[in-house]
Amino acid sequence: MADEPVDPAEAKRRQRRTTLIIIAVMVPWAIGWIWLMDQADYPKSFGFSLGHGKGAMIVALFESYLLVERHRLWDLALFTWMWGPIVGGIGWWARKRIANWHRPRLSLFDEAS
Repeated sequence: MADEPVDPAEAKRRQRRTTLIIIAVMVPWAIGWIWLMDQADYPKSFGFSLGHGKGAMIVALFESYLLVERHRLWDLALFTWMWGPIVGGIGWWARKRIANWHRPRLSLFDEAS
């Protein structure tokens, strides 16, 4: 199947569809993250600021351990919301890698080849 030629128009449609799916998932996730940050009063309640640059998300993830230490419902929900896509992505990647370990490989010594 991977060796079949792909129609350029079909490839463009797949790419456009994938982009729309990513946007349709990321926008509600980002809105939920902002709403949960407001409910948990994060990061103001911990006495620091995230800033407004490209690294603000990295700082938020780096300092998120504080949310688990406080043990409030909104803090735990925000921590789960922040780390869910990352842990899920790593799990998805690991599952695909493990599935490739069990895939039969063609050999020079196979009868079928």
